[in-house]
Amino acid sequence: MSIPLPSLCRAFCVFVLLLSSSFIATAQQGTVQGRITDGNGQPTAGVSVGLQGTSLGMATDTNGDFRIGNIVPGTYTLGVRMVGFVTQERVVTVSADQTVTANFVLNPLNQRLQEVVVTGEHDRYNRKQASESLRLGEPLIEAPQNIQVVTSKLLADQQIFNPTEGVTRNVSGVIAPGHWNNVYARITIRGFNSGFGSLRNGMNVGNYFGPLMEDMSFVDRIEFVKGPGGFLMANTEPGGFYNVVTKTPTGTGRKSVGLTLGSFGTYRATTDIDGKLSNDGKLQYRLNLMGQTSDSYAGYEFNNRVVLAPSLRYLLDERTTITAQYTYQRSQFSQAGNYLFSPDGFKSVSRNVSVYDPLMGKSNVNDHSSFFTVEHRFNDNWKVTGQVSYLSYKMRGLSTWVADSSFVATPTRSKRLIGPNVLQRSVSSYDVDNTSTLGQVFVNGNVTTGPVQHRVIVGFDASNKSYDADFALYGTMALDLNRLDDPTYTQYPTSAPATLGTPNRSQSLSRSGPYKGYLRYAGAYVQDELGFFDNRLRLTLAARYSNNYNVRSRAQDDVVTPRVGLSATVAPSTSVYALYDQSFIPVAGVDVNNVPFDPQRGRNTEVGVKRDWMDGRFSSTVTAFNITKTNVLAPDNNRDNLARNPNSQIQVGEVRSRGVEVDLTGELLPGLNVVLNYAYLDPEVTKDNPRRNTAGDIVAPSNQGRKLGGAAKHTNNGWLTYRFQQGALRGFGLSGGYQWQLDRYAGLGGVGLLLPDNYFRLDGGISWQNERMNVNLLVNNLTNRYNYSGASYYAGTARTGAFYSWQAEAPTNFRLNIGYNF
Repeated sequence: MSIPLPSLCRAFCVFVLLLSSSFIATAQQGTVQGRITDGNGQPTAGVSVGLQGTSLGMATDTNGDFRIGNIVPGTYTLGVRMVGFVTQERVVTVSADQTVTANFVLNPLNQRLQEVVVTGEHDRYNRKQASESLRLGEPLIEAPQNIQVVTSKLLADQQIFNPTEGVTRNVSGVIAPGHWNNVYARITIRGFNSGFGSLRNGMNVGNYFGPLMEDMSFVDRIEFVKGPGGFLMANTEPGGFYNVVTKTPTGTGRKSVGLTLGSFGTYRATTDIDGKLSNDGKLQYRLNLMGQTSDSYAGYEFNNRVVLAPSLRYLLDERTTITAQYTYQRSQFSQAGNYLFSPDGFKSVSRNVSVYDPLMGKSNVNDHSSFFTVEHRFNDNWKVTGQVSYLSYKMRGLSTWVADSSFVATPTRSKRLIGPNVLQRSVSSYDVDNTSTLGQVFVNGNVTTGPVQHRVIVGFDASNKSYDADFALYGTMALDLNRLDDPTYTQYPTSAPATLGTPNRSQSLSRSGPYKGYLRYAGAYVQDELGFFDNRLRLTLAARYSNNYNVRSRAQDDVVTPRVGLSATVAPSTSVYALYDQSFIPVAGVDVNNVPFDPQRGRNTEVGVKRDWMDGRFSSTVTAFNITKTNVLAPDNNRDNLARNPNSQIQVGEVRSRGVEVDLTGELLPGLNVVLNYAYLDPEVTKDNPRRNTAGDIVAPSNQGRKLGGAAKHTNNGWLTYRFQQGALRGFGLSGGYQWQLDRYAGLGGVGLLLPDNYFRLDGGISWQNERMNVNLLVNNLTNRYNYSGASYYAGTARTGAFYSWQAEAPTNFRLNIGYNF
C-alpha cells in the first residue's frame, strides 16, 4: 500500500511551483568569506568573525572557514577575535551580487603578558549560527524563534554519554522524564513529548521506541527548537523538537583518544580520527569509535555499548560536496524500564534494589543508520541540498512489571505485600523492529527585490516508517524483600523461578508481532523572510503542505500549516520577535461510526527578546509562549454510542501549555563560561468529558484542570566552568552545576501526578588541559540525594491493589576522563 498518486502529485507540483517562483528575482546582496589559520598554516576553528555595527557574524568551522551572506552593499569593518591572539580588523567593501574574500593569519599575543594558550574558550558554549541541517541560513539572533544549541565542548565538560544523562539541563523548559536504562530517549519540551519529533542531521528519525539514543562520541551538537518549527516539520507535538548533528569529516588531520573510568564499574574508551585520504585534500574521512561497559548502583543491572561511526566527504569541486555517514550502535543491557514498585509511597524502597534478575537473560539492540548528503552551491546566494537516510532498529529484550497478585488489601493492613514480603513480577518480551526510509531536498536562497531582502527556503520531504512489536507475557518471578533494608544484604534471591518461560522467537516480528504500524508522509514547504530597512525588520511568511497516510488504518490526512513571524533589530546586537506557528499530530483509530479521527492541531504563539553581550561572547533569550492543542480524544457520553461501544471516544478535548523561558549562555569573564536557564510552565487540560456508563452515571471524572505529565512548574539549571588564563595555574579549571525542578507533574503522557518531592542535583569537578592533553574529574550528585523520575500511581484493582512506581537515579558517583589530542 502506498500514498495515493494524486496526493503525491499535488505535493510535487506545489514544490515545483514554489521552487520556480523563488528564482524570479535577481540576487542583489553581497557575501564575505574567508579562512583563518594559525602561524603554522593550520585552520583554526571557533574564531569569532563579525561585521561591526551589524548583527551579522559567526564562528569559523572546523576547516577555519567562515561565510557571511545577505550583506547590504556598503563598506564595513570586519573584525576577528579569539582569546590568546591579537584582535584583527579589516575594512571590506561589499558590492551587489559579489563575494569578497578575506583571509586572516592569527598572531599570538606577547607571551610576556602570560595570555592563555588554551584557545577557543570564548565560544566554548555559545553558538551564533544553527547548523546547515536546520536550513535557516541566518544568525540565531535574527530567527523569530527560541533556538538553543548545546555544543560538543559543553557535553564533554559535563561528561554526558547520551541525551537522557543531562543534555536537558542546558535548555530551559526541557525535561527527560525517565531513563529506561539509557536505551531510548523521551524528552519533553514545554510539556509535550518530543520523542516522535526527534531529528538527526535535520531528518525526522523518530519511530516507535526507537531509534537507539545517540551516543555522544559521534555527536557534534544538539539543537533544541522551541515550538512547532514549521520550517522543518509539522507532524509533531507543538512543544518543539531537538536535532542531533553528528560529526563529519573536516580534513584537519586531528586525532584524539579518550579513556573514562567511573563509579559502578564504568569503563569507556573513545577515538576520533579526522583526516584526508587524497593528496589534493578532496577526499576526507572521519572515524569515531566507542566501547563501554557499565554496571549499576541497582542490583544486577548493566548496560554495555559499542559504536562504530565512519564517514566520508568528497569535495567534487568548489561548489559541490558529497557526504556519506554510517553509524552502528549495539547495546546489551539488563532490561528496559528500571522501575521500582511499592504500595507504601515513592522512595519507600531503596534505590539499590532492582527488579531485574540474571535468570531473565540479556536484552540486545542493534541499531544501524546511514545518511547520504549532496550539497551544491549554484552561486554565492543559492544552494540546494539533497539527503536520503535509512535506519534499522532491532531490539530483543524484556521488561518487568507488577503482577496482578502483588499488592492487595488485607483486614489488618490497608497496604501489604502478599505472602512473606514477596513482590510478584510479571516478565514480558520487549521485542521491537522498526525501519525508516527518509528523503528530502531543499533550496536556500538570498535575493533582493527593490528595497526588500529575501531569505528563501523551499523544500520537499517524504518518509516511510514501519514497526512491528511483541510484548507477550511469558512468566512471573517473585522477589524476596524481607532483607532489603539490611545494608549487608547485596544479593536478591528469587523464589518460584520455574514459572518463567521462554519467548517464542522462531518467526520474524513482521509475521508474528501483534503490534504493527506503517506510516508514510510527504510534504512540501516554502518560507520567505522579507527584510526591510537594511534588514532591521524581518517578516517571515511560510506554509507547509503535508500528506500522512496510515497504511494499517488507511487513514489519510492532508494538512496545511501556516507560519508567520516578525523579528526586528531594535538596538545593536538586540532583537525582538513574535511568532505564530502550527503543527499537527496524526491520530490512529476511528469513532463509533468507523470515521477516522482528525489529526490533533497545535497552535503556538510566542514573543521574545534576544541579545548578544560583550562583543557576542554572551547571549540571552527571554521568551513567553502560549500553546494550544485541539482535537484531543475524550470520552463519548452519547448513550446510543456507548451502547454500541462502551469505550467510544470523540475529539472534543483540548490541552494548553503556557509559560516563560530564560536562557543565558556564553563567556561572562575571560575563562568563565556559563549556562543558566529558568522556565515557568503551566501545562493543563482545558477541555475534557467525564466518562459515563450507558445509564448516564459518571464512572470517571473529567481531567479538565489537571496538569500534563512529564513537566515541572519551575525548572532552574546552572553550569559554570572557570579555567585559569595565566600564571602558575594556567590550564586548570573548576566546574560546577545544579538541576532544580519544583512542582513536578510526573508521567509519560496525558495527565500527570503531582509528586511530593522536588528534584535537586548538585555536581562539581576539577580539570586541567593544555594543547595536547586534558584531564577532567567530575562528581555527580554531591549531596547523595535520592532523586527519581518516571513516576506514577496506580489505583489498582481488587486483585492488584494500589501501588506506586518510579525510576530511581544514581547516588553520588564520579567520572574521570583522560584525553589526548594528536
